[in-house]
Amino acid sequence: MPDNARTRGGEETTLLRFDDFVSRGLLTFPTDVDQPVPAVLLIHGSGPSDHDFSFGIGEDGKHISAIGKSIATYLAEHGFASLRYNKRHVYGARDCDLRRFVGLSIDDFTKDAEVALRTLQRDPRVRRDQLFIIGYDEGAVIATRLASQDELEIRGVIGIGAVIRTFAETHLAQYEQVGLPFLERFSRDGALDLLAVQEANFAEAGVIARHYARLLLDRNAPLDAPRLDRTVDLNRDGRIELDSELTPRIRAFFSEPDKLGPHATAAAMSVLVEDLSVPVLLLHGDHDGTVPAGHARSLADHSVGVTTRILAGLGHTLGTATSTTDDAQRPIELPALEAARTWLQSQLRDN
Repeated sequence: MPDNARTRGGEETTLLRFDDFVSRGLLTFPTDVDQPVPAVLLIHGSGPSDHDFSFGIGEDGKHISAIGKSIATYLAEHGFASLRYNKRHVYGARDCDLRRFVGLSIDDFTKDAEVALRTLQRDPRVRRDQLFIIGYDEGAVIATRLASQDELEIRGVIGIGAVIRTFAETHLAQYEQVGLPFLERFSRDGALDLLAVQEANFAEAGVIARHYARLLLDRNAPLDAPRLDRTVDLNRDGRIELDSELTPRIRAFFSEPDKLGPHATAAAMSVLVEDLSVPVLLLHGDHDGTVPAGHARSLADHSVGVTTRILAGLGHTLGTATSTTDDAQRPIELPALEAARTWLQSQLRDN
């Protein structure tokens, strides 16, 4: 960058080619700087995510959270550029070619993330030797995959609500630590009848708790005549026994990961970090209802170069959550942003 040039700052669009799909990316830069700046690639979690990591719709008609945008804005205010982007076959929030999206694997998403990373590396306003990746949820796995490629020269990785273990292990833990305890609140003698299941569905609950309540209702039943899902109510007695019907069915479903799609058999982050030569920070809420905080603690305890910070009162998106069953993936809180920024700055000082 010439000595008299200054980065304009703010956001600008860049187009990324992911095979036959052109993705819209957003570059965000600090304002009024006259030299190249450190930069961060932001990688979204699972599902058809847009560049802002937009999630859900609240009662006000707005997204419940958009932590990708929040992180990019905060980093720019503290001297870091960033790039975030729509996933392949995603055109925007709630706008996706789902038929094509569902055929994608974690290998495809890793390939796309590398395209985005190399785009960031080529920008003359960016310090190529000061590149980091922040991955949310599944994005932390992809970040670790990229960081293991030494030629990409990544300085460090931050995982937010990182998926540490396999697909099957993670989802089974969701049921055992969030879904089951939530359903038990509405059960009588260890079972739920239709009224109890309806009560669970109307109760205030977070994303994972509500997911398991919905599983118990037949999705093909008319709205004015709800009924229990007969694949769970095995003996057709109008009651779902938690111990003898639901739990065995959930465990059986996740016991054959080769039948659960390409994500299920991909190497877990807990395996990938073993050969990683760059530092990793895991930021995890103690009330994360999607990935148990214990998974992050365990990884840090057994892996050199991995540091874990468990943030009290926060959930999967590092937004507020009073419990794992209350984790509604709310907007990321300032202490979490500060923790990420402080660590990034420490890595620049230490090297």
